Amino acid sequence: MTAVATPAELLQKTRSVWSKIDAAPIEDMRNMRWAAGEAAAEAFTGVRPVDVDIDSSGFQSGTPLLELPGRAAAAYLGTYLISLLDGLDLEEKVGFPTDGSTRVHTLTVLTSSRFWSDIAGPYLSPECLGVVGEVADLLVEKREMLALRDNVVARLERLSRAVQRALGDQGA
Repeated sequence: MTAVATPAELLQKTRSVWSKIDAAPIEDMRNMRWAAGEAAAEAFTGVRPVDVDIDSSGFQSGTPLLELPGRAAAAYLGTYLISLLDGLDLEEKVGFPTDGSTRVHTLTVLTSSRFWSDIAGPYLSPECLGVVGEVADLLVEKREMLALRDNVVARLERLSRAVQRALGDQGA
């Protein structure tokens, strides 16, 4: 079995992989104000995923990934993974979570079959998909720290297997 990366290592890798992704097209962000509010729309619209200020009130208040078109959801999934991993890294250092609402949103998205089949899955590059699989593996490993229920762990394990199959099908 391959060793699972630390949150800090995976944070660096996620930033690197998503740094290649541009801001979602403006037409994909049309409903952002409606879905997540004015502050969230300003935090995301026209901003590359790695450049979104994850400490801003717009990011912290926005949970749009299930409402955005697939291209935008796939792009900004990286922002939420960065926030999640940054929070996990900090939690390991200081002993308490710092990212409640965005963590819940990210876990909800990662465990939503609809997100993968209909929204972002078809728009993720193999490299991004690989990172998603690694994040799922990390979350399974950290299940006790995160107090994850068995059904959430099972969904994350299913996601990891699906990513492995998809990457195998693509020859990656």
